Amino acid sequence: MAKYCKKPVFAFLFVLCNNIFAQTAASKPYAAYYEAVNRAELAIAEFKWKQALCIFDSVFAVFPKHHNRDLYNASLCALLCNKHQRAQTLIIEQIAKGATIDDFTSDVFKQQSVLFWQPIEHCYDSLRNVFEAEVKRWKWFKTELESMDEKEQQAVGDESLSLSGYHLLIYANTKRLYRIIDSAGIPPIALFEKKQMLPVAVLKRHFKLRDQLRNGALDRSSMPYSDMDMERYDLEPLLIRAVFYGDLLPDWAYGYVHGIRDDLHNSLYDVKIDMNTRTIRIVENKYADIAKENAKLACYGLPPLSDAMKKDVEMLLYYNEDNYPFDAHIEADMELGYTTNNYNTLQDFKSKKELLEKRMEKYFSVKSNYLASLSKHRLPNSESIPIFNSLLVLKDFKLTTSPGLYIVSEIPLNQ
Repeated sequence: MAKYCKKPVFAFLFVLCNNIFAQTAASKPYAAYYEAVNRAELAIAEFKWKQALCIFDSVFAVFPKHHNRDLYNASLCALLCNKHQRAQTLIIEQIAKGATIDDFTSDVFKQQSVLFWQPIEHCYDSLRNVFEAEVKRWKWFKTELESMDEKEQQAVGDESLSLSGYHLLIYANTKRLYRIIDSAGIPPIALFEKKQMLPVAVLKRHFKLRDQLRNGALDRSSMPYSDMDMERYDLEPLLIRAVFYGDLLPDWAYGYVHGIRDDLHNSLYDVKIDMNTRTIRIVENKYADIAKENAKLACYGLPPLSDAMKKDVEMLLYYNEDNYPFDAHIEADMELGYTTNNYNTLQDFKSKKELLEKRMEKYFSVKSNYLASLSKHRLPNSESIPIFNSLLVLKDFKLTTSPGLYIVSEIPLNQ
């Protein structure tokens, strides 16, 4: 990156996994990259900045493609280890890949001196030019995909168009998109909103139609569905291929295909907080199949759910017996009369609902106050420079976890 600066600075699941996506290590060169990044993130979750930076540096030296999120976490580690020149190099690489100065607003970055930022600002325009040149090179791709999205959105509001006609449009765009990605690959930079490499809405419509055809929600014996070969133009294998060639983040690919777990049945763990025993238990949700989910994640180069739990920032900072403010929550419960006995004596649904709403308001107030106080909690045997050795520094990182991973429930006092 220094060359840009005037001065250098430094059930179907198992078929899917076992048959369709069975690949040799040689055909998945970035599998080792993601395994190493997971180890680095686990080290970060244990506040071991030096160890994490060492892992990042080793993997970056071997693999030519680096995801901006990994560069971001590595640059934070470098600053926490007081390695400013290394942090500058990592930030420069991020800017050439589309990051802006506004992306570095966490406390660790904000507290760097003007002297730290001067060389980066000196290179900034040149680095942005590198990014803009890449945007220009992929402008045709963006135009094509935005055209698909526009036509599909217009079709949704077209009352004269039948459902099957709408599905025909989705299918036509699917074939078109498949051929584009198969031949051109995935852009190495974020072209779409929320810094995505691909338009989320277009992919969601594709996978919704694919899944409807798979699960029998549409009559495949009749036209036009009998002529739809969605398996032939399935985008999932292309996304997984992009992941293992270092072009797409694993969790982004997973999210495009499977979406986010957003209801009780789809959460994987229950975090049960018992105010009577002052204990916190983590149990598998009775609806969850952890082994099946882990197998699905592995297809995308994602770590097992147990690692995701270890890296979840709120689990690390809040939902554990060492940190959880039991006294403050119990005091709030007693003030509201939120106990098992009192709750069970309420006869009508409205009263119970009002009590639960008041309890949730108190709960979030206690939680917010506690998390705000973490700047006063110092890390034992911290590897970081003194100004950044509070527990709160963990919130600055962007660790790969899993959305909808768990739900939290409280067992109130029995009195």
